[in-house]
Amino acid sequence: MPAKLTEEIVKERLADLGRGDELRSPYTRTRNKHLIYYGNCGCEHWVKLGNVLNGATCGKCAGWYRTHEEVVDRLDLLGRGDKLLSPYTRRRDEHLIHYGNCGCERWVSLESVLMGSGCGICAGLHRTHEEMATRVAASGEGRKLLSRFTRTKDPHWILFECGHKHDPILCNIINQGQGCGVCAGQHLTHEEIAALVAETEGRVLLSQFTKMSERHWIHFGECGHKHNPVLGNVIYKGQGCGECATHGFKRGEPAYLYLLDSEKFGALQEGVTNINNTYCRISRHVRDGWGFVTKWEFDFGRDAEDVEQVIKKLWRKNFGKEPLTEEDTGRAGGYTETVLVKDVSAEEAIKQIEAEIVRQGLPIRRI
Repeated sequence: MPAKLTEEIVKERLADLGRGDELRSPYTRTRNKHLIYYGNCGCEHWVKLGNVLNGATCGKCAGWYRTHEEVVDRLDLLGRGDKLLSPYTRRRDEHLIHYGNCGCERWVSLESVLMGSGCGICAGLHRTHEEMATRVAASGEGRKLLSRFTRTKDPHWILFECGHKHDPILCNIINQGQGCGVCAGQHLTHEEIAALVAETEGRVLLSQFTKMSERHWIHFGECGHKHNPVLGNVIYKGQGCGECATHGFKRGEPAYLYLLDSEKFGALQEGVTNINNTYCRISRHVRDGWGFVTKWEFDFGRDAEDVEQVIKKLWRKNFGKEPLTEEDTGRAGGYTETVLVKDVSAEEAIKQIEAEIVRQGLPIRRI
């Protein structure tokens, strides 16, 4: 029975090919896609590792893969004024397309557009927001579709006949007759959550409840401070006021917002740490193999954390779930604040962070 492949063996086999190819993402299985650097041409993209180990060369240089610019040129040749609004991935993936003939914008299979397919909404193949709002209203008296329609498999905010609002999967409402999840005991109401927060004397929930995993503004009556911790940490883990914290990250003290990179994972990571903290997260990350890129100084930790959270939400919105796991980021953690370099370069991340610092009216003090 052949020996099980390890990351070291894979790197040795790539070196034996004599082309200078490198594995730039953690090894999983040969049939999975990995980030490969091709030594002959300098290209870098995600391909099935087994194909590379069997001698396959760079697909881009061989003409097998389209670039974003080539796809834009192909759309121009159609002569309809169609535009590609999202980054190109693969022809069979859904991309955001602006149809020049009608002005509609839809997420559709790029391959169908390149083959000449027009706007599905105008052709009657896709539902409009108005049609879906009508179907929601027909599913129960008094129901209203509150958020803009995207796809039936996406969550949408619905006002139910009982007065509750939450965001079920839309097709469950219109096709399966699902009712209000709050009344069914599946969701807690804003009032119930506010009562849980108020169990600690003096605390008041200031923002509308959305999800336990999201940040909510809370007034901490015991000290008078207001800030926005993750709600689940306050209710289930007993987290107190971040401004008054005597351990961990202190929002009221000077802090750094830092940016790190990892050649091993092909990723960037942002994070915050207090300047006077003897437990320096930057040093811990560096010992775990991360490289230091830069950092910004803030007078108060709350400002650094606010910028960090905006950038984190931007990355998750644009590129989906975090690419690394808790095990990947080591003892210092921070896997939820990571993004792949192929999606955002270090230079782009620096521009994003400094733009947000300016937007919040703070001085840029990059070190």
